[in-house]
Amino acid sequence: MKKALKLFTWLLMGVAVVFFWLSLRSTEGNLEYTLWAMGAIALAWISNYFLRRYEKKEKQD
Repeated sequence: MKKALKLFTWLLMGVAVVFFWLSLRSTEGNLEYTLWAMGAIALAWISNYFLRRYEKKEKQD
């Protein structure tokens, strides 16, 4: 579970970087790419929260 959450978090951050790069390169529709990137960052933040919670619970056991 821990490894999957780490992979998912880094994958989402990579997707966010790609979408931000596309939004900078695009002349039309760059708001859409920016919104997708912000959504990917939000999902990565949420998965990172659950990862930290899982690690904290693992340390207590």
